[in-house]
Amino acid sequence: MKTLLNDLISDFTEEIFPDVVLWVGKLSPFLATVIFTEVFQKYIFSDFNYLMFLGVVVVLDVLSKFYYLWDNKKPFEFKKLVEKFTLKLLKYFIFVSAMHVFLKLEVEGRVMEYGFYIKYLVYSLLISSDVKSILGNLGITLPKEISKYLDKDKEEDVKTDLKTFADGGDVNSGGGGN
Repeated sequence: MKTLLNDLISDFTEEIFPDVVLWVGKLSPFLATVIFTEVFQKYIFSDFNYLMFLGVVVVLDVLSKFYYLWDNKKPFEFKKLVEKFTLKLLKYFIFVSAMHVFLKLEVEGRVMEYGFYIKYLVYSLLISSDVKSILGNLGITLPKEISKYLDKDKEEDVKTDLKTFADGGDVNSGGGGN
């Protein structure tokens, strides 16, 4: 009964509005794409230029890992590297999507004002961590003044430096105050 009713409605619509049905049928994939794109860019992620730079750095990180394993004559399993790479991409996708939501959050129709500064800080740190990994894979070490800002175990040093800087002291000397 339900199929018969659907067929009758479909036949009636095609007889009365044949051009409209044809036009909507051809336009619906386009409309779906436009709607999906708009929704994706508003709620999931929109900075595709940054995403390309992040992608390049991630690929370079993988290539440098291949170099590291080859240079140190360490065996590697291609399947394991692909799994790690896929997991890393998934984590990054979730992270940048969550950051996008956080930074584009609208309250009463206005985007939160702090987002601009946080975006640059977080996006820079994300790429910096991969660049540090690349340098490590290539056997290049960073000066400790730079590397401590990228090491999780040096978090206390960074907090001390930020407090010293906020108090007006010289970060490199470790002293605070004027």
